[in-house]
Amino acid sequence: MPKRSLEVCGYKGCGEAAQYIIEVDGKSLPLCKDHYRSILKRIEARAADAGTATLDQLSLIEGEEGAFSLISRREKKV
Repeated sequence: MPKRSLEVCGYKGCGEAAQYIIEVDGKSLPLCKDHYRSILKRIEARAADAGTATLDQLSLIEGEEGAFSLISRREKKV
């Protein structure tokens, strides 16, 4: 992933000021308030369904110029 300022939200298509930094797949990801809340809601929903959830259950999709997206990893069905 190309270098990108930790002061600006790195979520694809967003240019808001970063207020949070999370770590996913060993990378520091700056997030604005709205994208941070969005990720929290997804994790909370998964925890409500499965009983637990962590940031490790998100996959980092790297884009151009250091932008990224996060998607939920699907659980393996046995």
